[in-house]
Amino acid sequence: MCGIIAGITNEGDIKQPVLSQLKKLEYRGYDSAGIATITDHQLHMLHSIDSIDALTIDANIQLKATTLAIAHTRWATHGAVTLENAHPHIAGNRIALVHNGIIENYNTLKESLENMAIQWRSTTDSEVIAQLIYQQLKQGVTIENAIEKTIPQLKGTYALAIIDLENPDKLFCIAKESSLILGKTKNSVYLSSDLNALVGICEQACQVPQGQLLTLQANSISPATHASTLQWQQISDITEAEPEVSHTHETITHKEIGEQPAVLNKLINTHCQQQDIQLPKGLQAALQTHQRIKIIACGSSYYSACVGKYWIEDIAGMPVTVELASEIRYRNPVIEPHTLLITLSQSGETLDTISAQRYILSNHPHMQSLSIGNNALSTLASESTFFWPTLAGAEIGVATTKVFTAQLFCLASLCCALCQDPATKNKRIAALSTLPEWITQVLAQEPIIKRHAQAYQHDAAMIFCARGSNFPIAEEAALKLKELAYIHASAYAAGELKHGPLALIEENLTSVFFINEDKHLAKTRSNIHEVLARKGKILLMGSQKAFHKTTIQNTTAIHFIATTIESPPEEITPFTNVIGAQLLTYHIAKHKNCAIDKPRNLAKCVTVE
Repeated sequence: MCGIIAGITNEGDIKQPVLSQLKKLEYRGYDSAGIATITDHQLHMLHSIDSIDALTIDANIQLKATTLAIAHTRWATHGAVTLENAHPHIAGNRIALVHNGIIENYNTLKESLENMAIQWRSTTDSEVIAQLIYQQLKQGVTIENAIEKTIPQLKGTYALAIIDLENPDKLFCIAKESSLILGKTKNSVYLSSDLNALVGICEQACQVPQGQLLTLQANSISPATHASTLQWQQISDITEAEPEVSHTHETITHKEIGEQPAVLNKLINTHCQQQDIQLPKGLQAALQTHQRIKIIACGSSYYSACVGKYWIEDIAGMPVTVELASEIRYRNPVIEPHTLLITLSQSGETLDTISAQRYILSNHPHMQSLSIGNNALSTLASESTFFWPTLAGAEIGVATTKVFTAQLFCLASLCCALCQDPATKNKRIAALSTLPEWITQVLAQEPIIKRHAQAYQHDAAMIFCARGSNFPIAEEAALKLKELAYIHASAYAAGELKHGPLALIEENLTSVFFINEDKHLAKTRSNIHEVLARKGKILLMGSQKAFHKTTIQNTTAIHFIATTIESPPEEITPFTNVIGAQLLTYHIAKHKNCAIDKPRNLAKCVTVE
């Protein structure tokens, strides 16, 4: 969603570096952008509802060199997509600010300013913050005091970067329940809502402590009491190099699908050593003190968690509950003693998940938590007892692919670590070690999948069905079709078809079944016959060997895509099936000319509730 990048330096022009790094925030999703600078004791601003590229061109023409700049990409929440609603916002021609988050009481605050003769530029909640700060400045207080007097009035979430015409060598920032990351070089300090925007320009980075106002200068951070608590880390130590892939790709999403064997190979080398699982430091010992697990997540991460529930309960015999983070904090969940809390989030900045964890830990302050994510400097990572990096490198495509399978790997590894039977444990570790080879087989089927995908580009809806640990994969496949190809899709445990969804079956509706050579195959075959008996269309995806065992009479109502020839081990099938689904939905979207890397109305990092 909204992205912040700001910088201050004591040498050179920081305008272009800030705009270049702003480009790295495009993947989060945005509909407008802007930049503010101070030059020659004047405040300058540019806004765009076109693209950051257009903003860059305008900046080259209209903005002079500067040592101070704040910039922003906006994903609309309050107010339409207009130049007036684009950030930065200005007040009194003195201060400018950018804001991530939502101010819930902004209407009340705006009403409190109605006698101040303010000419409102926008209909956003963010401009209210700027005007509140400026009203404090009019009372003669310092900018620091003005911000500190304003902050307690705000209800909601915020990450703020502020510049003041009267302090052209200072950049001010504060955050509450929204991520802000500091980055520094020898002669500059940067501020961003996303670690990706600091890679390649900063040497060290750290999280801005929540609720603490910082004043940034090119070579210092104050107050000293706050600066001394910053936990700086080398960026090279907390970011992953992009996996190397040998061929060119049509889109970023296509590239990230192709990176999955390399990502999983890296995870295998890190965690599967000498017939054992190497967990993040301290986690193995902590697991011995827990008797159950609660996982909270949203979207694709939720479906990954549901697969993990099947594995852990089946192999480790430990009870697992999986809940939507967006729901759990609005009820009174029962948390039993000796429960390990696990959060899954690609970015580590999913506000629903952060808020849910804070809610649970506030009521159970001694509870230990594990965050599985792709950003070591994320809010979830910093607020959890343990952090497990997915080692996937930056994922830019809005619809997750490689981070999803990396999350699956971490959960599969956790399952192995919890397993008490040595033979079963060794078998599953050996299976995990073969993942890159199986996934490479699936990727090799892409030309066939691409050809089949063309037949479904005009479908109005599809159904995905599976059993066991592949049922959540069917849910993830349905989500991918909605995200990438804008086709309505539903997912069902195959056994549930007769409990209602069969009413939907007709000649124009395709039902996709994942078939694997496992204990579910015979039952799944019966469900396929139920659909055929009602003249439904069928698409089967899975191994060639499983297809031959279905013994379904050849009919024009059935299409089959072989993702593998031989049948992978049962614990591997969620990986092979989801990658087959990624390729299928990708190519349906490609045939429809959809905006695959940046699907409409969606954002990569969901930082609002």
